Amino acid sequence: MFEAGLRVSRVGCLAFWVWMGFVPFAMAQSAVAQQLIEQQPSAEQQSAQPDRAAINHELHQTILKEHTGFKVGKTTDGGGPTYVFFDPQCEHCMYLWQQAKPLAGKYQLTWIPVNVLGEKSLAQGAALIESKTPVKLMEQYKTRGETPSEKLRAEGREGLVPSASKTPSKAMQDKVRTNFILLQKLGFDSVPLVVRYNEKSKTFSADLGSMTTAGLEDLLKTQ
Repeated sequence: MFEAGLRVSRVGCLAFWVWMGFVPFAMAQSAVAQQLIEQQPSAEQQSAQPDRAAINHELHQTILKEHTGFKVGKTTDGGGPTYVFFDPQCEHCMYLWQQAKPLAGKYQLTWIPVNVLGEKSLAQGAALIESKTPVKLMEQYKTRGETPSEKLRAEGREGLVPSASKTPSKAMQDKVRTNFILLQKLGFDSVPLVVRYNEKSKTFSADLGSMTTAGLEDLLKTQ
């Protein structure tokens, strides 16, 4: 009798504690659910959230309107336009130019000169966009190595791009300055910067720094 009563008592206690534990648990669930409901944005809040695709589209329109550069290669990959902000005095930019050459048959890059490194960059960038043969002028970069550090140092920064036979016009220099302002609008102040706009998804990618041919192709293929 005692043992049976003990078993019943244990069952009763278990039921009691299950019931006691269930009530706080259910109350906690209800509180969490209510909190989640309160955190859900209303229809007005959802409509007030920025349209990222529209913002990216507008940003791309700004790039189209404000940049001055020159195109190299052709687009056969079906992706979006690719822009390369570079400084004519930047050895890492020069290295990226060399590495991009083998991809000219598959991708089109728009090269946009900026004057990050001073007055010589300004004059040389203006000479490039004023030239009828900017690719030929870019090919006069002087390289001695395969990496953008010590091996790639040529005859000092002055030897990277030859001086123009005549001083570029003020209008062309102003365009290079505008390119630099555009770079800053994108949130950057150093180069090389590869920016690509995906026309289908209305998204941007921005990759700062030099890279090899394989690295650049991987980047362009994934967009």
